[in-house]
Amino acid sequence: MRTTAQILQIIDGWPHTEFEYGRADCCQFTAFVVRALTGKDYMAAFEYHTDHEATEILRRSEGLTGALTAIFGEPVPKAYLDPGDPILIAAGGVELLGVYLGTRHVAGIDIDGHIVEIPLRLCRHGWRL
Repeated sequence: MRTTAQILQIIDGWPHTEFEYGRADCCQFTAFVVRALTGKDYMAAFEYHTDHEATEILRRSEGLTGALTAIFGEPVPKAYLDPGDPILIAAGGVELLGVYLGTRHVAGIDIDGHIVEIPLRLCRHGWRL
């Protein structure tokens, strides 16, 4: 089983500090952690560099929930998540991806590209790796 310490060590290796679509955004951050855990690059099929391109991909995928469900299967209850599992956070009318830390928190990045800890209660969905 993965541990919170392992996930935090992976997160420490996140090389980006400024937000940039397709390079340093919440999807790329989550994919970075998932790739470190699984060796699989789930983002390889999704290339985008602007807000418009990202929005178009999400429209075709029926949003972030649809995109992640197509990749990982149906969401699971929070009680079944392991550290590093991808999660969808909903706060202030905005959705973003992050990873479960195995505590009552998840890690994500904000619009400025900073890694932040977010309360698990804001998690809308989670998927098992």
